[in-house]
Amino acid sequence: MAEIFTLPERGDTVSAPDGKHAAHALLRPGNVPDDMWYAVESVHRMRRLEGVEYREIQVPTAMADFGIGIELSCEGGTGASSQQPSAWIMVLYARTPRLDWGSRWRCVAFMSVAIERAERDCLTASMFLDDLSDHLSDVVPDSVGGTVTLTENRSFGAIGQEESSGCEMRVSWTPADVGPTGLEAGLHVSMWAQYLLDVARQGDNAELSPSHFSQVGEPNIRE
Repeated sequence: MAEIFTLPERGDTVSAPDGKHAAHALLRPGNVPDDMWYAVESVHRMRRLEGVEYREIQVPTAMADFGIGIELSCEGGTGASSQQPSAWIMVLYARTPRLDWGSRWRCVAFMSVAIERAERDCLTASMFLDDLSDHLSDVVPDSVGGTVTLTENRSFGAIGQEESSGCEMRVSWTPADVGPTGLEAGLHVSMWAQYLLDVARQGDNAELSPSHFSQVGEPNIRE
């Protein structure tokens, strides 16, 4: 696996330099480039959204030299087994800039959400895509790519007959906000977490219809 960094426990904190919120003490491995380490620190010091749980996931070596992987879920949900949307995001770093990225950096993200079968039509995928585009910021123009997939599930046999529909979004982008010291990776993680939270709120803990996606929610920050 690529180099990854564990999200600390919430109680394992030290005072941040700005005094406004807690930062986490980190032990830096010796082989981590300075700009990558800056990205790691930005994720650890980012303010977390109230109502969202953050968990570390592994980043495959084939994807990048270094990576930060975070699974996101709404508090009270159980991922794929609940009606709550679930998501993950990886911030990838290559020692040598990659031509296909146009950068050393690339963000890769995924989200899965249940939708109402009755409101699934030929416009559903486009509506999800438009809403996704409204949430993305600080990305290189024309660097965004991905898929919106509508799913249809039907159980059978011993587990009974149930039907459900869903939407899966896979998207990647090149960050535009890379400064001289590195990438504020925490901003991109927070952006994807906000999108997850907005999707969950629009559905009000129930199955979602495309017509719910008309407003971007205000950030709800956990101090």
